[in-house]
Amino acid sequence: MTKIRKNKSTYSELEQAVKNRINYWKRIKDLQEAHETKVKNILFRNNILRAQERANYQNEYDRLRSEIAFTVVPQQSINNIKDRIKQLEKLQIV
Repeated sequence: MTKIRKNKSTYSELEQAVKNRINYWKRIKDLQEAHETKVKNILFRNNILRAQERANYQNEYDRLRSEIAFTVVPQQSINNIKDRIKQLEKLQIV
């Protein structure tokens, strides 16, 4: 009779081990999916920030160009504006 109990307990231990293994792989899969999602979110956010930065520089460049073209500003200000325009052009965003 003790042998039968050992077999039953061995069977239940084996069954429990298989269940644990299945749960383990489910957890691993969930962790991998979470990591992939996190990476995608980070890349998406970085792309949005870069696009926003480009738009800000483009807007600044356009504003400076129109300021030179359509307003009367002192020569000192014109020199400062032209220097800033050159800096923006060096960034190659404009």
